[in-house]
Amino acid sequence: MMQQFLIVVFLIFGLLNPVTGNKYDLILGIFLLVFVGYNIFSKAASRRQNFPILVIILVFLTTSVITGGELRQMLTRDLPFFTYNNDPGVFLKTYKEIESGQPYYLSLLNAHDGRFSQRGMPTDIWGLRMPAIFYIWSFLPGEGLGIYFLFITLSSAALYCAYKISEKYFERNIGLLSSYLLFPYLHYAARDQMMLETEWWGVLIFIIGLYFLLFRKYFLATVLLSLSTLIRELFIIPVFLLLIYYFITNRKLIYIAAIPFFAFGFLFLFHLTAASYYIDAYGSLLKPRVIPFGYTFLQQTLAYGSWEYFFYKFKPFYIFFILAIVGSIYVYLRKSRVDGLIILSSFLIFPIVFLKIGTLPFNDYWGIMFMPQVLIFAPLSLGWFLKSSKK
Repeated sequence: MMQQFLIVVFLIFGLLNPVTGNKYDLILGIFLLVFVGYNIFSKAASRRQNFPILVIILVFLTTSVITGGELRQMLTRDLPFFTYNNDPGVFLKTYKEIESGQPYYLSLLNAHDGRFSQRGMPTDIWGLRMPAIFYIWSFLPGEGLGIYFLFITLSSAALYCAYKISEKYFERNIGLLSSYLLFPYLHYAARDQMMLETEWWGVLIFIIGLYFLLFRKYFLATVLLSLSTLIRELFIIPVFLLLIYYFITNRKLIYIAAIPFFAFGFLFLFHLTAASYYIDAYGSLLKPRVIPFGYTFLQQTLAYGSWEYFFYKFKPFYIFFILAIVGSIYVYLRKSRVDGLIILSSFLIFPIVFLKIGTLPFNDYWGIMFMPQVLIFAPLSLGWFLKSSKK
């Protein structure tokens, strides 16, 4: 009975909050609720293997096409059509400058010039993004549309990985809940300019890397974990925890974390050196952005994106966060200690760090770095109430 109750809770609190006035988005959100519920509770449906997750991905692609028109226009129009007073605008302008043949750091300088009437780029190294994702974008065909299509492709892969991770520990289609909960969070990014925030690109690749790590595909896990740290440097924190873990328990596998760690180190050193031509990079290195009392900031990160859930006023992310911890403990005690520690460290370390590092109120979107993992792992808490589950 408790198992069924919790499943219903997940279904209700994971219900998509459709774009205002878009009846197609509303219909697809309700369809997803009914479809996932049917596939979980119906014994016949639970034998369909990958068909349900493919339907979820198809619905995601459909909603992205329906609601993402303005974003696609923004990505493809010339610069004079827009103002660039926020981070996504600066990142888009940087990409456009690189496309026109300018080197990255000069492009970044030009993109920051005039932002809120300021001159030049931020004066500290922690205010600058490393160049990896911008050069990846520059290699894509279709100008700005290439960025959009790559994003929804990575998002679709993350939805699939979310399903397979949960399926590893549970029978039937309980794993669909992980993709179902993640769906609305990605639904927002697939239609809004915030998609250009490097946190999104880092976390999607990080999630896919986690999938390969949990399924012991170590080469691909190493490559993707490396790429996630090169795109957004804060992902070095869970990678560093992984490095410590393998150093203590299994040094044969230490390369999985050591390669990303050193790859990040080399790129960051280059980044520091290149940026020093424009700012006092070395002088600002030991001056990270810290906050005296991080609980308010943590609240902001837990609120970010929650408006995409119909019952967001009930603060469902707090519930999911607690259940993700409970689910991690279940995996640790009942399935695999290694998996449990990997899962827990992949998201819990960020809220702990954010109690001290961040900027109020501007970095609320840092929730992107851990909430997708929370949404994926929250249904693992059902393991405590299932009669049987996979070994």
